[in-house]
Amino acid sequence: YDFSINEYLIVPPLENNPKYGKESVFVYTGKTFERVKEYTIKSEYTLEPIRPRNPEQVCLMDALMNDIPIIYAGGKYGTGKTFLTHNYAIMKLEQGAESADDDAVKKIIYIPNNSYTQNTMELGALPGDLMEKILPSIGPLVDIAGIDQINRWISNDKLEIVPVAYIRGRNFDNAIVLVSEAENLTEE
Repeated sequence: YDFSINEYLIVPPLENNPKYGKESVFVYTGKTFERVKEYTIKSEYTLEPIRPRNPEQVCLMDALMNDIPIIYAGGKYGTGKTFLTHNYAIMKLEQGAESADDDAVKKIIYIPNNSYTQNTMELGALPGDLMEKILPSIGPLVDIAGIDQINRWISNDKLEIVPVAYIRGRNFDNAIVLVSEAENLTEE
């Protein structure tokens, strides 16, 4: 089998016996497989460090913590993809605020689900001001940090919410770009 760089391999225990432990997770480096370390995510919004609950989450957290530039987190709903990626982005934003490093994350660019721009009402046709229009789309961030913090991040230019229809031609430096529900996007 030809593995790609940063492709993960989950190896089940040798036997279905508790004494053999849990699955082992490896990542292909281009030359060899290396065992994946289990990371945690901690921010001001987490009571305790967030730990992976299954091998797939171990893979996602490894990709996040090792600064892989583009990560596609696919899988069934309810498996923690949004929870982990959003908490990671918030953690990096907090770290960037405390850092003088030129490469530190200074902003989250949130690209909400674009289902409202395809085959449904246009964003402008929805009732209310801009925040009321996008609030349903940024629910996962609101659930973690609260609406007051979201408003502070927006007013301090730490969070920008950009519908996918307006993302073309934009450049983002020192930012994490979160694309929510990307299955509604085409490959282009």
